[in-house]
Amino acid sequence: MRRTTRTLFMAGVLVLTLGVAAPAQAGKADSVPIKGTLVGSEKTYPAAGTWEAEPFMLGAKTEFDIDGDGQTDYTCSKPAHELIVGTMTGNVSHLGKVTREMSYCLVWDGMGGGENFDFSQVLTAANGDTLNLGQGPTTAWEEGDGWVDFGVATPIAGGTGRFVDASGTLHEAGRVTPSWWPPGFYFGTADWVGPWTREVSLSYTQDSYISYDASDRAAK
Repeated sequence: MRRTTRTLFMAGVLVLTLGVAAPAQAGKADSVPIKGTLVGSEKTYPAAGTWEAEPFMLGAKTEFDIDGDGQTDYTCSKPAHELIVGTMTGNVSHLGKVTREMSYCLVWDGMGGGENFDFSQVLTAANGDTLNLGQGPTTAWEEGDGWVDFGVATPIAGGTGRFVDASGTLHEAGRVTPSWWPPGFYFGTADWVGPWTREVSLSYTQDSYISYDASDRAAK
């Protein structure tokens, strides 16, 4: 699966002792709080190119060309009905200004259930360091006032630079605009073509934390 940049930040460290350069002592530090707020959007690409019910359900595929240049941009490990791609920007403690890029594939079973797979989510800082995020369990889901409010416990799974062995959990409180489908999809009358866009915002609540080796600052 092709990914654009996804990376996080910091520059090198040089500790001088008696005029001689010495490496900083390595080792993962104690967990520290992490806070942040991000906003952006996600797009859902139907494999069939249309949201009409029958071609949608019959149109599962593994390769997706999302920029229309005839080349495969994303590859799912098995046939999927949808590809979901999202980008958010904001500020996160220990990282500074970040870009969050997310993607996953989704296949529906025709009975109202589905499975998402090939999940990828990365936070990237301006200097190119990255923080990899896993797929966490949903802790809340409530619809109302034109938005869906959700909560997710997202695990931190390493990265590059100072975050190469990072761990922790981001307790995310977010909002996303409904709906999961273009109007009329379930009734067989939808004539939408191309991606369906949803606006997303999230913040990391006070119980979010991260542990990483602050001495390892060069991107790896």
